[in-house]
Amino acid sequence: MIITMEYKKISLSEVAVLLNVALIGEDQIINELNFCTNKSEYGFILSYSTNINFTRKALENESVKAMFVLEEDYNQLTEAEKEGTSFIVVDYPETKFYTLHHILIDSNVFYNNVSAQSKISETAKIHNTAIVEENVVIGSNTVIGPYSVIRKNSIIGSNVVIGSHVEIGTEGFQVIYNESHEPYLIRHVGGVAIADNVSIGTNSTICNSLFVGHTKIGRNTKIDCHVHISHNCEVGENTIIVDGTILLGTVKIKDNVWVGPNSVLMNKVIVENNSFVGASSFVGNNVNENTKVFGVPARKIQNL
Repeated sequence: MIITMEYKKISLSEVAVLLNVALIGEDQIINELNFCTNKSEYGFILSYSTNINFTRKALENESVKAMFVLEEDYNQLTEAEKEGTSFIVVDYPETKFYTLHHILIDSNVFYNNVSAQSKISETAKIHNTAIVEENVVIGSNTVIGPYSVIRKNSIIGSNVVIGSHVEIGTEGFQVIYNESHEPYLIRHVGGVAIADNVSIGTNSTICNSLFVGHTKIGRNTKIDCHVHISHNCEVGENTIIVDGTILLGTVKIKDNVWVGPNSVLMNKVIVENNSFVGASSFVGNNVNENTKVFGVPARKIQNL
């Protein structure tokens, strides 16, 4: 596969000019906008926080070099805590953060080169009713079924089987409230990466990532019909996800996991290796390794 990731850079002083806000601290170079708990694959992160606990947690993340924060939270930080991080103090950190995100999308200053270079194997079998957009990689012997859609920035490995009416790289669903408390949708710029020997059943959807990078599906994983995998999720290797399951944003399922039908995994939940989620479960907390959980809410019923 050929993947081109020419991420542009922007200085914090440029950010301050774009938003007409003041910068406190060093004028650093930022490579990525992302959540304060995430690590960056590409350099330094500009993030945001709306409470002091998240702010302090973010300061422990070596990838985060700048943050939008509330004045009251900034004032609670010690000088030692502030060291090495720059701040933009505003009334609505989340709103300003996403305002910047949309400005950068529209201006082609930051995200325009974030894409996979198109490469479709000659041995891939794509149904004549399927739609494959530009900037897509499809590996050898992969099958794309009828009426499926492969959106831009999708990377699909070899020997993958995608059923009918599947959408890979569908726009994720992130909604926040503006300063007038009106909901609005946040646009996504990332992609989806599917490893070798994966199968995805009919009428399933996998959302693209919100920022740079990919929603990821690991090698040999099997996904049933009517499964929805939201933005920024990561599914490991040799995992089974059964019909009707929903993974909300930023869920991480590791290797050799079984998720039973009609289950819901809440955002940011982590399911560790070799675990089992019973049918119709609501998983709101992390699941430990080698553990079986079941119910609403899901509770541990035994070790595997």
